[in-house]
Amino acid sequence: IGLRGKDPAISPDGQKIAFVIQRDGNTNIGQMNINGTNRQILTNNNDATQYYGPKWSPDGKEILFSIFRTGEDRDIAVISAEATPKPKKDGRRELGKKKEIKDTSLDSVQLAIQDSITSVEDSIKAFPDSLAFANNAQFKVLIHSRADERDPIWSSDGKGVIFSSDRTGIFNVYTHDIATGEQKQITNVVGGAFVPSLSPNGNDIIYAGYHASNYSFYRIPLNEGVAINAPEYLDRNYASIYDGDKLSELHNIGRYSTRMVSYGITPIVLLGPTFIGNRFGLDQISAGAQMSWGNLLGNDSFYANALIGKNFKRQQDFNSDFAFYYQNGLPPLLTEERAYAPRIWFGGSRSTINSIVDLGTVFAQRDTQNGTLVTNIDGEQVLIPNATQILNLTVTEEDDFKDVFNDATVGMEMSIGQGQTLGLSYGYRSYSENLKVKQVVLDSTQIFQTNASGQLEEITDQVPGTGGGGSNVFLDDFLYKDLNFFKSHEWVLGWSFITLKPRTDTYINPSGGRALSLRYRRINATITDSLAFSTDLDQDNIPDATDLDLSPSLFREDQVQKSFNEYIVSYNEFLPMFGRSTLSFQGFVAYKDGEVKEVQQGGGTFEGVFYYPLRYYLGGIGTLRGYPYFTASGSKLAFFRANYTIPLFKSIGSELPPFFFDKLYLSVFFEAGAVSNSNALGDIDFTWQNTKDTFLADWGFELRFQMFSHYRIPAYGYFIMAMPTKRDIQIRNAPPGTFERVDGRRIYFGLSL
Repeated sequence: IGLRGKDPAISPDGQKIAFVIQRDGNTNIGQMNINGTNRQILTNNNDATQYYGPKWSPDGKEILFSIFRTGEDRDIAVISAEATPKPKKDGRRELGKKKEIKDTSLDSVQLAIQDSITSVEDSIKAFPDSLAFANNAQFKVLIHSRADERDPIWSSDGKGVIFSSDRTGIFNVYTHDIATGEQKQITNVVGGAFVPSLSPNGNDIIYAGYHASNYSFYRIPLNEGVAINAPEYLDRNYASIYDGDKLSELHNIGRYSTRMVSYGITPIVLLGPTFIGNRFGLDQISAGAQMSWGNLLGNDSFYANALIGKNFKRQQDFNSDFAFYYQNGLPPLLTEERAYAPRIWFGGSRSTINSIVDLGTVFAQRDTQNGTLVTNIDGEQVLIPNATQILNLTVTEEDDFKDVFNDATVGMEMSIGQGQTLGLSYGYRSYSENLKVKQVVLDSTQIFQTNASGQLEEITDQVPGTGGGGSNVFLDDFLYKDLNFFKSHEWVLGWSFITLKPRTDTYINPSGGRALSLRYRRINATITDSLAFSTDLDQDNIPDATDLDLSPSLFREDQVQKSFNEYIVSYNEFLPMFGRSTLSFQGFVAYKDGEVKEVQQGGGTFEGVFYYPLRYYLGGIGTLRGYPYFTASGSKLAFFRANYTIPLFKSIGSELPPFFFDKLYLSVFFEAGAVSNSNALGDIDFTWQNTKDTFLADWGFELRFQMFSHYRIPAYGYFIMAMPTKRDIQIRNAPPGTFERVDGRRIYFGLSL
């Protein structure tokens, strides 16, 4: 009806509806015919007064309700249904025309207008602008104490009311006799009793009672009430309205401007590995902070985090991780059927990771030579006859990597229906790497000479630069520096549909719904295909300096351009089971329309190595948790997971500052997945034997903790143990048939905000 009406109540004769009107932060009592005609407003509050739950008296002559005024509490009052309604604004405009009507020549139309004007004049006299209700409204406050009185209903005979009040500090149900003012207490609960309702025979009261962690319905006989003294009543004037200056005169009115407020700074301390691979080592400690700001209306939000980490086992530069994200909600687009709420966003990140890979022995030579040894002593060539040389050379290598990952993205998304979101975004990625190689030669060579008596005598210490277990640095230089091995421009179009039942444990145990997403991405990338050895070397095998690079590296990049169309489908189904448990299924399929070049054994230097940002990977905490990270890779991926989650502790209620531990759930899971690097879908061998050999699977369990950081920031902790079903797996980037044996179980634990 255009009045933002609520709390409708039908009159006993079924001919009228009483309701609450909402407008400009105020509410008022109104009534109309059952067919929506003859709308009348019985009150005229303009000071944020709130009316609740109007109820007709059994005879249909009065309307009962609870009322709240700013700075006070709820009281209970009645108003006559026959009260003069608030005059209509168009009637007041007609008053200005009264003088234009001449009494000497009145036709029927003019007479009708004059009667209407007279009626409006009478209405204004009975209901002036300065009052909250008409003079004949018979407005009466029945219960008006310091307590909060609410949810009133009439007794079956219309001589009293039944209501809820917190006069003792806890809401209970009471009765009030209108004629005598006598009151009785019906309930005496410790959780609260609300919204009383009278049974059809008028003998029992049904109410909503709060107990433990939920509400239940209860029945209690009306005659069990205990007489109590009525509370002390306060003198309150409900007839007045606000008559001060207009809001436009008190405030500057204009377009709302963004004002960001801080939601706080959360310190972060992490202990974890500095290099993700098949190894696991807690060798880095990182410290930083997470910060967020937002608009009070929820239209704008900004998030940033910064982390600095140091490897406490090796002397390396600091690692760092910086990220930010901003989202702005645009004005909604309104149609007759729905509202579209567009949002724009942009963000970026920069991560720097320093890691050392100890390759150990990369070359070894063992040999024995007999005869005359030619060597150099003090600049002179010396011949050592009857010599035996036991050659024992070992070369070890240590690779020092520095990777810098820069990401930036900007996009827009919009809700297009219940649970549906459509988004379009652009992303840019730029990855670079330094590789410094240190090779050390360990020389354990021994030299013997046959003396005159025919015995071997060791003379290793007499031959300079030979043996003795010493070591010499053979190479300590950059193979390449600031190698921008991967850059890409990416356009993404995505659609998602999410419908989940809102629950207090949705964060760790979503249930009763599903999530489906479809995504298309166009990738235009520039990749370092391989490295070419620098040809312009000086006499010491060091690249010559140039005007652009005073300290060039040994290798230079050979770049190619590649483009892919990517299609991704993700589906999650959450089925509620008994006892708050959930059975869930997850499916994920990703497809690139081409082959992603693999590492070429025997090919060019590092040929195919730098294509890894384009590959899909199985293994590690994101997919197959029973296998090492990067166990298998390709340009096509299929993954499936089944979970069964049960609550262990639904309400822990313990704290270890700054964390509050809320819930603990146990999940058992089974996972399976496979990858392929075929050029097209038709090139994949779908025979049973190949499928059986290609798919990897694991199973395990997970403990999920729901927590809160600083009492308001949701946090999630986990402990996972996963076991692979296949222990011997193909080594990635190795010739077919080269296997390695993986651990029988893998453990993950962590905390995320």
